[in-house]
Amino acid sequence: MTVATSIETVQQWLNQTDGLRLVQATSNEGKPITSNEILALAERCEWVETDDISDTPYAKDGYLYPISLELGWGNPDDAYTTSNNAKVLFFNAYYQKAS
Repeated sequence: MTVATSIETVQQWLNQTDGLRLVQATSNEGKPITSNEILALAERCEWVETDDISDTPYAKDGYLYPISLELGWGNPDDAYTTSNNAKVLFFNAYYQKAS
């Protein structure tokens, strides 16, 4: 994974997932989100990552776009822990069309 500080990564991911159902991942499956909402968050975040999730069951079964998007604040190494100084938001795209 390469850490980027550019909104171009977000825009590229949104272009690749255009027409798919975008979801912000949460502990209870996720909540629908729009591309405009993701862009607004991206403008405020400190770093951006994409992650290859093609080995997950949903991606293998063709339900989930095989690249996820992560927007973060603070130290990226701390963002994946319970640190109060850093956080990360995860976004997935599902092949079920947005309604």
